[in-house]
Amino acid sequence: MSCYSEVMYGENMFPHEGPIDAGEHPGVLIQEDFGIFSERLDDTDKQACLLEEILWYPDRDGVGPAFDGHGLYTRRETLFDIVP
Repeated sequence: MSCYSEVMYGENMFPHEGPIDAGEHPGVLIQEDFGIFSERLDDTDKQACLLEEILWYPDRDGVGPAFDGHGLYTRRETLFDIVP
């Protein structure tokens, strides 16, 4: 998941963009880049649940998971990655 960043206003998406325009569900990004899911697991919700189980680790407070499989992520690290 270090290839991707969670979509955040002002950091890796322009103010005029909506989150859906700037990001994608992590299962979709991983499938596009690495093709790890079989055709039987083509549902993004199932992919998200599987990724949450595999990538579970506590957040900074140790309270909940730090990874949200249903969130929106991007290949952009910052806006500087897309500005010429």
